[in-house]
Amino acid sequence: MLILRPDQQDYQGTSVTVEVARKLDVPQMLLMVNKVPEMLMDEVKQRIEKLYNCEVAAVVPHSDELMTLASSGIFSMRYPDHPVTKLYKQLADRVLA
Repeated sequence: MLILRPDQQDYQGTSVTVEVARKLDVPQMLLMVNKVPEMLMDEVKQRIEKLYNCEVAAVVPHSDELMTLASSGIFSMRYPDHPVTKLYKQLADRVLA
């Protein structure tokens, strides 16, 4: 699972990481795009999948609650009913299946 944000610096770093993973024959690679503006969710998913020829397992929207928490706690425990928490749970189920 590679996690990136929708910005040019992350695109460059992810490109290098994906290339190395392919050279190492990593059997399964998924991408998760984090902090995406709600209005760009579908566009970002399509762009990333095309750019890296790799499945995007999740696109996580920007969340003011997540940003405000500022790594001072566990988001899903603080906000168990938040849509982002539900997305994290779906992603965890997918990865662990």
